[in-house]
Amino acid sequence: MVKAEKGEVRHPVALSLFACRLCILYNSQQMKRAFTMNKFNSGFTLVEMLVVMAVIGILVTITYTGANAIFVNSKENEIQSYLTGARSKIEEYKKKEGVYPQFGQLPAGTVPASYANNYIYASSYGWAAAGTVYCLEINDIVGIWPSMTQINYHISSINTDPLPGGCNGFQQEALGNGLGGTTINADSQYGHIEVEAKTPLKGSFYLSKTNYPTGYVATALIRAAVYLDGTVNATQNLSQFTTYNCSGCGVGSFYLGAIDYGTPAKTAVVKMEWQDPVNGWTELVSATLP
Repeated sequence: MVKAEKGEVRHPVALSLFACRLCILYNSQQMKRAFTMNKFNSGFTLVEMLVVMAVIGILVTITYTGANAIFVNSKENEIQSYLTGARSKIEEYKKKEGVYPQFGQLPAGTVPASYANNYIYASSYGWAAAGTVYCLEINDIVGIWPSMTQINYHISSINTDPLPGGCNGFQQEALGNGLGGTTINADSQYGHIEVEAKTPLKGSFYLSKTNYPTGYVATALIRAAVYLDGTVNATQNLSQFTTYNCSGCGVGSFYLGAIDYGTPAKTAVVKMEWQDPVNGWTELVSATLP
């Protein structure tokens, strides 16, 4: 720096430059001080923290929901795969024995050990002869806590692929409308019969409240039978469900299952019969299938 001699006046530009240098030096010191303080006093505001927490919550929810859906879907596929395999074993049993297995007769490995306590099997129903139908259900409770889901699928003698839901709806599947084809109705003095033909063969009946064959009693055994060209092909013994507050009359449903009508098709007649102690099985009402 050049000092001014006594009585010498500095040039205005030089004074200005000198002042600027002082300002720059001062501001530089202030910025250093501010930076040092911010290093130790910086932090998130409340709003910033809430935003971060919300984003984390959304990501966790998306991840949890996706993982849970994958887990449930995997378990559903596993159960359906097991049921498909079980159906093959049950059908193989029927080919050998002529009827579907009872509960204690299921082939080994039909239900995997991992589901030994999570299945339902039945082949005896009041509306179907033992061994003519079956339903197998596998169920489980799966998911990631707390979103646990109960899933169940079933396979049966009337569907080829596993269906969602349990065996509680099997009777409706078997006896419901639209599964067999044409509905045939017929009447006699002893009652009425309705047959849904032709496969699976099933129907319902009710007996007269006033007209009975000679010797008929309320405790008489009755059955549904299909005759092919006059020869008995399949039967199902039935219990009488007393209704109308009358003695001897009854109403019920029957299921004769898949019938081989032959090629060319034989004449098929479905009869409701009662066991006459003198004459054997005697017709009450019948319907001829188209």
